[in-house]
Amino acid sequence: MLTDPVAHPDGPDPLGEGRTRDDICGVIEIGGTQPCPEAPIAMGWCRRHHSRWYGHGYPQGAKAKKRYGPRNCTEDGCEEPWFRRGQCETHYRVKQVRTTQPSSRSHQPALGGLFSGIGGFELAWQQRGGRIAWMCEIDPDARDMLRIRFPGVPIYEDVRDLDPAAVEPVDVLTGGSPCTTFSMAGLRTGMQGESGLVTEMLRIIDGLAARGLSDVIWENVPGVLSATNPDGTAVWPQLVAGFLLGSDADSVDVKELTEEFDPATNWSAGMATGPHRALAWRTLDSRYVGAQVPQRRRRVFAHVALGPEREDRALAGLLEGDGGERDTEGNWVPPWGQQLGIFGAAGSRLWLLPDDRDGHVKRSLGTCLPTRSATADPCTGGHTKHAHRSFSSLIETDASGHLMLTPRWRLGALMRSARRDGTMPPHLRGALEAGIVDALGRERFDEIIAMAAAGKSTNDLTRDDRERLDALGRWEETLGAQPASEHGTLYRMTEFGSYVAAEEASTLLARDSRGCKDFVVDAVDYPPRPRARFVSLIESERLQGFPDNWTKPLGPDGPRRKALGNAVTVTAVRWVLDRAVPPRQDGGR
Repeated sequence: MLTDPVAHPDGPDPLGEGRTRDDICGVIEIGGTQPCPEAPIAMGWCRRHHSRWYGHGYPQGAKAKKRYGPRNCTEDGCEEPWFRRGQCETHYRVKQVRTTQPSSRSHQPALGGLFSGIGGFELAWQQRGGRIAWMCEIDPDARDMLRIRFPGVPIYEDVRDLDPAAVEPVDVLTGGSPCTTFSMAGLRTGMQGESGLVTEMLRIIDGLAARGLSDVIWENVPGVLSATNPDGTAVWPQLVAGFLLGSDADSVDVKELTEEFDPATNWSAGMATGPHRALAWRTLDSRYVGAQVPQRRRRVFAHVALGPEREDRALAGLLEGDGGERDTEGNWVPPWGQQLGIFGAAGSRLWLLPDDRDGHVKRSLGTCLPTRSATADPCTGGHTKHAHRSFSSLIETDASGHLMLTPRWRLGALMRSARRDGTMPPHLRGALEAGIVDALGRERFDEIIAMAAAGKSTNDLTRDDRERLDALGRWEETLGAQPASEHGTLYRMTEFGSYVAAEEASTLLARDSRGCKDFVVDAVDYPPRPRARFVSLIESERLQGFPDNWTKPLGPDGPRRKALGNAVTVTAVRWVLDRAVPPRQDGGR
């Protein structure tokens, strides 16, 4: 059993449960007098002590009880039952606060992550040199992956159980709460459902605001701007009130907000100010933001600024504006926008940005990579059409053959296109038909396509059809993972059953785990024909701005594709953070 952590001689140590020196483990076990001399491997502990406390918790079972004693708290004099990591619940909670206090030797602003997923916000923060204080993620597989990608960072399990008074205070809080009931493709039940967990984030913001929180970044789908609750009240003004007023938003009449809320108005960008906070929001497309990626992905980002100069910081961040001033009554006003009086709280006001093209809100900024070129040219911004990074620049040159579509899948795609009277480029059609016409015979193949146009599906195939297709599939498997002789044309689904050749992929979604929307057609030498395949996992990671194989710890393809579909685009988050929370001149964030 382990003793209470020994204080570090130089003050609080964020890595030092039981450490007395930086170059050794330093744990003093119960009954012992000398600190452990082994070299630390993680969190400042040696392999044995790290495994006993952090890797597996307090040992369990009869043998462990005989060797280590009863499963009681290891704190001296405490007889309470063991809760986690060798301590009772009370001492465990205290330990979380005590051992995660920032070191007096560190001046790096800290980030706390809610709904961390696969760590998109955290990776973007880390890339700019920031320190991650803690994360929170309910999915156990995602937590295991985060422990690998962000070793030593505490990870809490459930946002509903997270106590903002019991975690390390942070400067920046980030999170992309669930979008299930906000999304246009979801249930559209508003705050009643999984998406209602955003209220937990509002609760945590209130708790951390009293402990020095200065900025909050939130991300969600554009559908949140038009979503309504089952009682007919509008979601977005309710969220604006929550972000802006905190717990005081309970006094705001949601029905009154809804009466002032016109869904026909362009709510894609705006700003609101309150007594203690300022809020800016904006709908961004990953194609046009920072180091753009060739993926059509529109998301709403919101920035809550707290503390001094909050209005100017919110204006200069997501909205890239300046020039705010005070009116005769001392209220801050932006240099543009339509003011709406929808908040009853004193000192709270809201503006919508004009839907114009004069550059007040530039859609694009940063670096644009022209098609098929590595030369970086500055992007002119605005709403004009210009070249961006193409999918061909991200293609995985050795995408393995297991991504090839099976004959049944290819025939199903052809039948769905025929049933919807969809359009399909000849190159893609040839890749999907490859081998199938020979296996079934031209006459039977044409008959099946005619059946599909009349509303039939692959369920209506005969047993002989299925056997022929399965035999073709087994033969294709014997060819192995052939390298492509020519890479690769992306075909993006524009609507169900219709495809166009494109340089920008469709929005990655969680349901891609059941099959991607887009296809890539490569050329192979044997047999000499085009090969239709899915967008590879590495290509999907690149489309989201993650390093290659970032999601590999999640295991099979399905969970990895689902996680990527739920993730934020790292390059877009980096752009947002760089503007909403600009780096300090003293070397901080």
